[in-house]
Amino acid sequence: REAWGDTLPHLWAAALYETTLRNMLIREQDDELHLLSCVPGHWLTEGKGISVDGAPTHFGRVSFTATARGDVVELNVRPPDRTPPHRVVIHAPDTMTIVGAEVNGKPAEVTDGRQVLLSAEFARTGGTVTMHVNRSSDASSMTYASRVAAYLRTAP
Repeated sequence: REAWGDTLPHLWAAALYETTLRNMLIREQDDELHLLSCVPGHWLTEGKGISVDGAPTHFGRVSFTATARGDVVELNVRPPDRTPPHRVVIHAPDTMTIVGAEVNGKPAEVTDGRQVLLSAEFARTGGTVTMHVNRSSDASSMTYASRVAAYLRTAP
């Protein structure tokens, strides 16, 4: 049951899993806070969403919810409670292209259809970010069930 210098490998794997999941949802990069930088598209399909509450970051605790309705993904962000980052960057999954965005009802900067760049002001006050997205036709291609089905179609 023990290996590698009397450690429990399952605990180490659990710690790495936790770190990976956290970085998929929220991470720091220099003086920026990045949200949703590596989430699968099927996490943000109709009726699904993501909620993060009080996540510790270098800037303080951050909370947000992301919900999807049709071709709209909406984030409600409570910014860091200690030091605001220089800016907040919200990413779109690979299966989505951002065609427009608003922050608290005002137009927001979108780069390459992949990210919404939010100012230092937003990093201090937070609010609602609405992203209008185009979804690719293979938006569910990376689910467990779809990968098993693809394997079974090509397996000998």
